[in-house]
Amino acid sequence: MSASSTRITRARVTRAPHDQPLTEAAMRAGCPAIFATAPFTSVSARYEYVPTHTILEQLLAEGYTCHEVAQSKPHLHARDPFVKHMLRMRAPAVLRGDNDVIPEIIIINSHDGTGKYHIIGGLYRFICCNGLMAGETITSMVVRHSGFGTAARVIEGSFKIVKEEFPKLIQARTAMLLKDLTREEQVLFAHRALALRYPLQLPPFGAEDLLTVRRTDDEGNDVWHVLNRVQENIIDGGFKGTGNGLFRRALTVRPVERVGAVTSINRGIWDNAMALVAA
Repeated sequence: MSASSTRITRARVTRAPHDQPLTEAAMRAGCPAIFATAPFTSVSARYEYVPTHTILEQLLAEGYTCHEVAQSKPHLHARDPFVKHMLRMRAPAVLRGDNDVIPEIIIINSHDGTGKYHIIGGLYRFICCNGLMAGETITSMVVRHSGFGTAARVIEGSFKIVKEEFPKLIQARTAMLLKDLTREEQVLFAHRALALRYPLQLPPFGAEDLLTVRRTDDEGNDVWHVLNRVQENIIDGGFKGTGNGLFRRALTVRPVERVGAVTSINRGIWDNAMALVAA
């Protein structure tokens, strides 16, 4: 087997047990792109290389902790150290909301010239180990790999998200808890989530599968509980489905692994939920 086709065997998501911060060793194993020492050879001369580990080190020095990392699996093995990757971090002195959730910063980057730095606010739900991402209704930051001061702008953006957007995340969760949905509204919400994962093809399973309750704490007809059920089910998969090929073979729906897809689905689901709250 050639180096370009070597199978990459790495956890889809790396998170320390018992909600502990990740060690550097765990981050290196689960997300080696964080520690890339140079960009991919295809980047242009205008590309300002700011490695993710520089941002990580600065935030750790400020008292932040990293609790989850993930990295996409590329088609070519040679691109693996440079592809899109994600860190979920917590700011110092930020407490859980109602002992159920805690706000987190999601930092997304790549070192192959295909992406910018994205800093997004999110909520981590302890009961189901569910990491949500806020959509367009909560301000996010985008920093290009160009010009000077990229690292400073990413750090400043992280601080701004914590100070200005974390309170809005908790308020949004409260508003979701106060809005109940009919069964028809829940199914419509699930259909919209399916369209986020399968925009150009027939889904291999039904929308109502996304409303499946995996634990008693997920029961409830309010927007918050429906959002969490749908988000976990659409991202983690595990359903028995039917392929769209000629022979319609039975299959098990795999989890979403690409960081870009996880991000777009998560953010789209959040915005759909907030639209229901506002309706």
